[in-house]
Amino acid sequence: MGFRILTSFSTSLDSFTSYFCFRKILSRALEECVKTAPKDPRAKLRRDSVSSAGSRRSWCRRSSDASCASLTSDADDELFTSEEDHTVAHAEYLYENKFLDMTDQLMLGYILPDLFDERLISLLHGQNPNTLTKGICKTLLKILKPIQPVMLMFDSDGEGDMDSPSWNLLSELMQASIAEGLRLFVTVASRKMPTVPYAIMDLVYEVKLLPLEKDDTEMYVRALLGLPSNGDNLGVDKDVIDVVYERAEGCPLFTERVVSYAQDNNIFVFDESRNTVALDVGGDIDGNNTAADRLPLDIVDIVLEALNGLPPELWDVLKIASCIGYSFDINIYEALESGLGFQSRLAHLEEMFEIFERLGDGRYQWKHRAVYEAVRSVIITNERVEIHAMISEEIEKAENESRKQDGKGLNDSVLRARHCVLADKFDSALQMYMSAGKRAEERFNFSEAEVMYRQAIDCIKRAGSDVVAGLLSSPKASLARIRRGSCLRELGQYDEAEEEIEKCKIETEKIRKDNSGDVGDDDVYLEALAALATLRQAQSKYSEARMLYEEALPTARAEQGRHSALWVAGHIARYAEILRKSGEFALAEEHHREALDLRLSTVGQEEFSELEFSVSHTQLGCTMFAQGKVKEALEHHQKALSQRFNNLEFSHALVSESLNYCAEALNDTICWLTHCQRGLYSSSYVDTLQCP
Repeated sequence: MGFRILTSFSTSLDSFTSYFCFRKILSRALEECVKTAPKDPRAKLRRDSVSSAGSRRSWCRRSSDASCASLTSDADDELFTSEEDHTVAHAEYLYENKFLDMTDQLMLGYILPDLFDERLISLLHGQNPNTLTKGICKTLLKILKPIQPVMLMFDSDGEGDMDSPSWNLLSELMQASIAEGLRLFVTVASRKMPTVPYAIMDLVYEVKLLPLEKDDTEMYVRALLGLPSNGDNLGVDKDVIDVVYERAEGCPLFTERVVSYAQDNNIFVFDESRNTVALDVGGDIDGNNTAADRLPLDIVDIVLEALNGLPPELWDVLKIASCIGYSFDINIYEALESGLGFQSRLAHLEEMFEIFERLGDGRYQWKHRAVYEAVRSVIITNERVEIHAMISEEIEKAENESRKQDGKGLNDSVLRARHCVLADKFDSALQMYMSAGKRAEERFNFSEAEVMYRQAIDCIKRAGSDVVAGLLSSPKASLARIRRGSCLRELGQYDEAEEEIEKCKIETEKIRKDNSGDVGDDDVYLEALAALATLRQAQSKYSEARMLYEEALPTARAEQGRHSALWVAGHIARYAEILRKSGEFALAEEHHREALDLRLSTVGQEEFSELEFSVSHTQLGCTMFAQGKVKEALEHHQKALSQRFNNLEFSHALVSESLNYCAEALNDTICWLTHCQRGLYSSSYVDTLQCP
C-alpha cells in the first residue's frame, strides 16, 4: 500500500500562530481516519448543527451555526469531503464511535480552532509545555495509526520558518513514531535552512537544490529547443549558452523564460553551415542592437514582458497580491472585495493569465516565484506603504461592520497588525499585537502569546530612534514586557523571565512615583508585582512571593470595580496558595474562601466556568485537609469531583485527581472513626471493670 500524503503550506505570517502548519494536515488526517475507523451504524455524520451549549457528551465547537457534512457510514466506498467546514463533522463522527475522547478534543482544539471548547479551557492552566506537546502527539498518533503509512509534507513560502511549538510537536511525533512502530515519512521544504530541533538531527537528511551549472544549462537549453541531448549533428553555439546562463543565473524557470523570449523575438537562429543554433549576428547599420543587446540584461524585464498589456485595475490587484505575500488565504482578505473587487479580479488573473494557482479552501499561490519577485521589484517604497495602509483600513472597516451586526469583530488582529507595521503605523500595530497576545494567553497558548508580545515590543523599537527611549519605559511597553516575561515563566524559561520582569518592576515603580495618582500606572505596577510573585512561587521562593503579593493584594482589591470578579479572585487564590505552601494554613483558608465567594458571585454570568470553580474547591479542600479538617476537606473535594465529572470524561486526569483527594480524605475519615470506635470499646471495658 502506498503512502497517504498529507500536505501543508504556511507563510511567514502563519509562523506567528502556533501549530498552524499542522491544521491542514490534521483536517485531512481526520477525513482519512473516518474512512478507516470502525463504523457504528448509530453514529452518522449529520447535517444538523451541534451547539456549543450541548450536552457534555457532544463534540462542541466555537460556532454554533457551523453545519456538518451529510455523510453516512452505509457504503464502504463512500466519498468524504476535505473542506474545513467538515472538519468538525469528521471529529464528531470519530467521537461518537468512541475512537476519540474528551482529552483528544482538548488536544485537537489546540491545533484546530473549530474544535476548541471554551468550557475546557481551564484544564490547560498550569500545563507544562512538554506535557502538552506529548498530549497532542498522543492524539495525533491515535489518528495517524489507522491510515499509515503516512507522508507529512510541510511546505512554506521560504520567507519564514515553522513556529517553535510545531517543531517541538514534530520532533516528539517523529520520536514517538519509532517507539510505536508508525510508518511515518516527513519532508520540510524551505528556501532557508529550517531550525530543526537537536533531538531529531540524527533522523534528518538534508537535500539541497542547487543552481544549474553551465553544463546543466546546456542540456536544459537543448531540451527546450527540442534537440537531442546527445546529438552530434545538431549543436548549440557556446555564445547562446553563455548568454542564457548569464541572464538566468542557473535558475531552471529563468532559463525557460530566457529561451522562450529569445525564440519569440528571433534572437536565436539556425546556422545551417554548422548545423548549430546560434545568436542572430544581424544588427543595425552601425553594428549595434545585436542579438545579445536585444535580450534584456535583467530577468525581471523578461518576466514582466508578458504582463505589460494588463489593464491598470489588474495591475493594482497584482501589486496588492505581491504585498500580501507569496501565498495567502483569499477568505481572510474578503474585506478587499467590496472596494477593489480583489477576489473576482484575482480569479480572472488565475483563469485567463495563469498567474496564480488555487491550492484549495480559498488558498492562492503565485504560480511562478519569478513573477512574484518581478512584480514586487517594480513597487517603490512609498507605494508599498500606501498599499499596506489601504489594506489595514479595509480590514478595519469590515471588522467595524461585523461588530455592528453581531457585536463581534472579525478577530484579525495579527493580520491587521502585520499590515500596520508595513504601513509604518506602529502604534496601531502595538495595540493589535497586545490584543492578540492576551487572547493567546486566555487559551493558555503561551508560546504564541510570547511571540505576540515580542512583536509588540518590536513595534516600539521600530517607531523611531528619537522616541524609542521614552516608549520603552512607557506603561504600554512595560505591560508588553511584563506579559512576555509571564509567558516565558509558563514556558519554563525562568532566568529570562526574571530579567524581563525585574527590570519592568523597577521602571514602573519609578514611573508610578513620578506620576502619582495615575490609575494606568497602578495597573501596570500591580501586574509587575503579580508576575514577579508568581515567578518566585514557581522558583519555590515562597517568602519573597508572599511579600510581593502582600504589597499587590490591597491594590487588586481596590481595583475590583474596574475588573472582573474572576480577575480579583485569581490574585487572591494565588496568594492563598503561596500561604498554603508556606504552612500558613489558617490564613490560606481565609483567602481561599474569599476567592471562592468571588467566583461564586459569577454564577449565571458569561464569565462563569464550572471547571474554574472546581479549582477553588480543590485548593480549599487541600487547605482544610492540611489542618486536619478531614470532613470539610472531603465535602469540597466531592464538590470538585462532581463539577469535573459533569464536564469531563471519567478517565480524565483531573477527575482522577479529585477521586484521589476524595479517597485520601475518606481514608483518614475511616481511620478516625475506627480510632473513635476503639476508644468507645476501651472506655466501656474500663467501666465494666470498675463496677462493683
